[in-house]
Amino acid sequence: MIPEMNYDSCEERCLRVWNVLIARATALEGPIPYVELAEEADVPFGGLRAGQYVRQIEQYCLDHGHPLLNALAVNGRTRRPGLRFGGDPAVEMPRALNHNWGAVAAPTAEDFRQYC
Repeated sequence: MIPEMNYDSCEERCLRVWNVLIARATALEGPIPYVELAEEADVPFGGLRAGQYVRQIEQYCLDHGHPLLNALAVNGRTRRPGLRFGGDPAVEMPRALNHNWGAVAAPTAEDFRQYC
């Protein structure tokens, strides 16, 4: 039997990662390790693939004046965002958790096109 291949777009993957991070933030659940994030969002993990979507979300947040939602995506061992994170985790994690995400218009997959 041939395994089913997942041919979804980068934009769709970014949206799924966004949705997992938003769920964590609105439930005040705190950070999520990259491997769990990749599993919950059904995106590849390994190499830089999962981190790619997290960085694209960071740029989306910067461009739209939102707290850096990707601050909640962390290394499972260190519990800190990766080296390419563009902010101070001590500042950005609380901002992401305390932001009123319900007042933010939910992006669509198309909204992530320019970041992919």
